[in-house]
Amino acid sequence: MSSLWGIGTTLYGKTDKKADPTYGQTYVTTKWFIICYLPFIPLKSMRIGGITTKSLVLIVYNSSSMKYYVLEQVPLQWAQIARTFFLTWIPLIIGVWLIVKYSGH
Repeated sequence: MSSLWGIGTTLYGKTDKKADPTYGQTYVTTKWFIICYLPFIPLKSMRIGGITTKSLVLIVYNSSSMKYYVLEQVPLQWAQIARTFFLTWIPLIIGVWLIVKYSGH
């Protein structure tokens, strides 16, 4: 996953959690094409495991990395995709609507 200025790909969603003796907790997630860090197009769903994160946060620099293993590709998880899409877009739409409504226009 990578993005530059909020455009690229990232993982959103976490469903169907299962314990795995080799990879620890695994779950199904969806890889999205993002713009301004908002999900636009679901690309694929997959079960991943072995997740580790490392972060370095300085005053003006934030670096984080995520390492995971794709255990299997699964069909697109439409319920997860709908939930992710609406949980990110509906608050944004409501927020813009409220700003427009109460800004005196």
